[in-house]
Amino acid sequence: MTVAQVLNTIGIIRLKELKRLAMEVGASGSRFEGKLSEQYQSENKITEGEIVHNIQDVLKTETMIEMCRISARNFWIAVIASTIAVISVLINFLSMVATWVAALAK
Repeated sequence: MTVAQVLNTIGIIRLKELKRLAMEVGASGSRFEGKLSEQYQSENKITEGEIVHNIQDVLKTETMIEMCRISARNFWIAVIASTIAVISVLINFLSMVATWVAALAK
């Protein structure tokens, strides 16, 4: 086996593994979605760089979606905490008024 054949085999294995990883994360492992003729597919083979780019795009999108979910959750936590704080201030105010009325009643 020549060096060129070994490198070609390694490249094929890397491409297969990248396509498998792309499928796992939901990225496209090909340039075009849908069914293409064999000739068209062989003329437009996807490169390793394109697969890596597709994987990165999916991971960036998933990260952004997760950040939005966390942000929305934190917003509602802040709203609830603010509501509780307002209720606490109202209770403290009413307690102060009750103390003041009790002091005047003596």
